[in-house]
Amino acid sequence: MKKGLTALFLSLVMTFMLCACGSPKTYVPINTNNSGFNFNEDLAWVKYTDGQDYYGCIDNNGKMLFRCPAESFSEATIFENGYSGLKNTDSNTTCTVVGKNGKVYGTYSNVTAYGYGYTVVETSVADFNDAYYKYDMYNPNGEIVYTYKSVSSEKSLCWI
Repeated sequence: MKKGLTALFLSLVMTFMLCACGSPKTYVPINTNNSGFNFNEDLAWVKYTDGQDYYGCIDNNGKMLFRCPAESFSEATIFENGYSGLKNTDSNTTCTVVGKNGKVYGTYSNVTAYGYGYTVVETSVADFNDAYYKYDMYNPNGEIVYTYKSVSSEKSLCWI
């Protein structure tokens, strides 16, 4: 009887230890074009599961630096100039700008272009005399650094 209880106790302790240690996480690369992890500025976005799906940012050593729920975002750009743009799941034109430190610098709607931490936002302007599109370029700190107004109601193509 004593041997049976000892064996049961040891198996419970081993089971607890295995559960407490957890298993290593498997990271799935994103933004890769099937070429492995897409590191830029020594960082890469990955998708992984830890009870729920997450997008996370890892360094060259595979260390998780920060994460966000995957259901909130559908795509992420590589890091450029210290920033990355995350395309929000609920809108095809909403972008959240995140820094290398995981800090969110802003979320913008009606985004027509994103790059290097800069975001171009489109606004439709119409009054009795005129109708045009206005494009504001925001820097990573959320300040407008450039404004362009189209000369007609035709949308302009904006590229950064």
